[in-house]
Amino acid sequence: GGAAAAPNANPSPNPNANPNAAPALKHLPLRSFVPLPATAAQLDKMVAKLLEFDAVVPTPLGEDGRIALENIRATLANTSRYHSSKFSDAQGRVLAALLRWPAAQVFPALDITRAALAHPDGGRSLSVAFGSAAAAIAHVAGVLKANADAMPVVVTSLKALSNALCRSDIAAALASGPGFAEAFDAVAAAASAAHAHGGAGNKAIAGALGTLLLNLSALAAGTARGGSGPRVGPSDVVDRVAALTGLLLEAQVQSAKKSADGIVRALLAVGTLAQQGHAPPEASWAAAKQNAATLASALGGDAVAVWEECQAVGL
Repeated sequence: GGAAAAPNANPSPNPNANPNAAPALKHLPLRSFVPLPATAAQLDKMVAKLLEFDAVVPTPLGEDGRIALENIRATLANTSRYHSSKFSDAQGRVLAALLRWPAAQVFPALDITRAALAHPDGGRSLSVAFGSAAAAIAHVAGVLKANADAMPVVVTSLKALSNALCRSDIAAALASGPGFAEAFDAVAAAASAAHAHGGAGNKAIAGALGTLLLNLSALAAGTARGGSGPRVGPSDVVDRVAALTGLLLEAQVQSAKKSADGIVRALLAVGTLAQQGHAPPEASWAAAKQNAATLASALGGDAVAVWEECQAVGL
């Protein structure tokens, strides 16, 4: 299909603006996070798969745990109550227990964790259940690292980490400190094209990776509306965003099924940092620049517009 719509749009132009000022860019910098919530139908499928796996895992949830899981589903499905609904400590413990399931059964646990992290109370609940935000992030990163060959685990892990960046009570544990290197080393390894699933050449993985990079960049640059909590210095992030964007673009050039979402969002991520004065070194960006031009031309639409803005800010 055509290029994905970029998640930004400038407000209407100010008629009193200085006509000699540089024109405002439409897409840069990022002005919003892109959370990845789950629909009610998706939640029903997740819970059905979790209950199926609960019958075969060594540590099943038990009756109380299954009731808590159903309550989690109901809370996540009722989006009109997100501003006031909360997860109980027991529900947080169930999420943590699911994330400790064996590799073959863990992907729906990661998926419902992704959904929980799209809820305003999800980051707090997981942090309490694991003892700290850092421990929760380290666990998800560890699952990703240990299962980098399993495409369902990779996609759901990337989405969970992406949503964590949208939650101020857990984002800093992922975007700074020791957890940052640990998590993004695991992301880079899982996105390698050497895997049988194709890494970032896989459309689903590229889409999740591009969204992760977009949310990381928005957090680091401090440009997203509604962002709160500690702001992360772009210097901690620029090299990672540039390297992973380069990896994504190279893999997507080779891919028959391209992820317009992943490509556009990765370009928005690195373009936002460049617009804020944190462009990657030219030597390390040269190959990515050629791949970006190739992909923008192939996709057209917003991909061209975003790439033109990226070049305008120094990429």
